[in-house]
This record gives sequence, C-alpha cells and structure tokens, in this order.
Amino acid sequence: MTTHLWLLTCIAVVASYDEYAGTNTGKVLIHYGNVHSRAIPFRRSVTTFSYAIPDLPVTFGRTIQGIEVLDLTYSAATARIVQGGLGYNYVDLRLVSDYGLPLNYDVYIYI
Repeated sequence: MTTHLWLLTCIAVVASYDEYAGTNTGKVLIHYGNVHSRAIPFRRSVTTFSYAIPDLPVTFGRTIQGIEVLDLTYSAATARIVQGGLGYNYVDLRLVSDYGLPLNYDVYIYI
C-alpha cells in the first residue's frame, strides 16, 4: 500500500509546471495579474511580464520576497525569471506556452 501511495505522490510532484521562488508565508501580496496570449498552431507563444514595486513611502526599501507563477492551462508551459526577482525591487519573467496551446498564467508577487 505504501509503495502505491509513494508512486502517486511522485507523479503529482513531477506533473506540476507551476513556478515558485522565495516564500509567501507572512508576506504581503503586492501584485496579482493574469497573463494570457492566443495559441499559435504548431508553435509556442512567448510573452514577457515585467513588474516593479511602486515608489511609495509604504514600499520604500522593500524588495520582492516571493514570486508565484501558476499555469492555468496545466500544460508543459514554462516560466523563467530573466532579470531581477528575489531581493530586487523589480522582476522580468519570460513565459512560454506549450506547442499549439494558449498561454494563461496567474502571477503573484509578495514583498
């Protein structure tokens, strides 16, 4: 019984294409956004996403502590941090869809 449970757990972990960096535990959600693009037959859709913490007295000196990128198509789409990210006040993401499928991501950024 435990062998079957272990196998199911491994499959669930491998099948996840969501991206996480840092932590969101006890952090403040500063940005939520949905990024999507159309499907291109027999090709991948590539989109970039940029975010910078606004220059406000409340956020002065704060840096990004967590980034969560969720693939809503449950496909082999990928998300990558290109510039900035954890410890910076900005982040640039490169989002790539699976072949022939639309791109649909939820992006959460925590400080």
